[in-house]
Amino acid sequence: MTVSIDADNTVTFEDEQNRMITLHIAELDKLISILPQLRALLDDPQ
Repeated sequence: MTVSIDADNTVTFEDEQNRMITLHIAELDKLISILPQLRALLDDPQ
C-alpha cells in the first residue's frame, strides 16, 4: 500500500490492485473512524 499527501492537502491511499481512497487532510479524523472498514476492503481477495 502506498500513501501520498498532495499539494492540495489530500491524502491518497492506494493498494496493489490500484484501488484508491482519497481524503482531504481535514478528514483524517473520519479516516480513523473507518479504519476497520478500510482494512476489510483491502483484505477482500476479490
